[in-house]
Amino acid sequence: MEPSLLLSEGERFAQLDCCCGQDFTDCLRRARSQTSRGSSTCTFGNPMTIVFRIARLIALSLWVGGLVFFIFVAKVAFTTLPSPELAGLMVRGSLISLHHLGLLCGLAYLVFTLLLLATQRDTHPVRAVELLLVAVMLVLTAYSEFSIIPQMEAYRISVGGDITKVPPDAPARVNFEHLHKVSVRLESAVLLQGLALLGLAGVHGRDDYDRFA
Repeated sequence: MEPSLLLSEGERFAQLDCCCGQDFTDCLRRARSQTSRGSSTCTFGNPMTIVFRIARLIALSLWVGGLVFFIFVAKVAFTTLPSPELAGLMVRGSLISLHHLGLLCGLAYLVFTLLLLATQRDTHPVRAVELLLVAVMLVLTAYSEFSIIPQMEAYRISVGGDITKVPPDAPARVNFEHLHKVSVRLESAVLLQGLALLGLAGVHGRDDYDRFA
């Protein structure tokens, strides 16, 4: 190696940060040139890229956080309220609000992910997996909101409002209990996929950080 290309500690950091994957000698020359000018072209990323990523995380965190919080709401409702009917009404209202929040946050996550891809600010292959997961989450949430809940409500009203007061083998109660199990499975699936998305959202390639720096 040429003695003139020996770098100080700061120059080595500049070389490692800016020149990964390029010809090593060229990288050293670039690092020394940048250091001698007292500046570097490396940054933490384009501001819009950071905004898109933060917006995605906020949307997803609100959705997943709401799902976790709903578990405690349902447990408290059925253990503290005076009747199962009141508890069911409270849980139903909370679930509908959660679905609305989830659909809004899911669409926001989808839009910001597509913006990252469309502007080539983030091209990591894991983004495709994220799009698939959030699309499935949206479909499951919409199915629960617009199909499962209305059917459960219709069965509940058909027996006078309190499903627990009819015999366990009554058709309305059997169907209600079946739909309740389906609803629980759907919400569990959405929560698990949301947790997976939280893990994937932080995965980025080195090139994506510096693409628009």
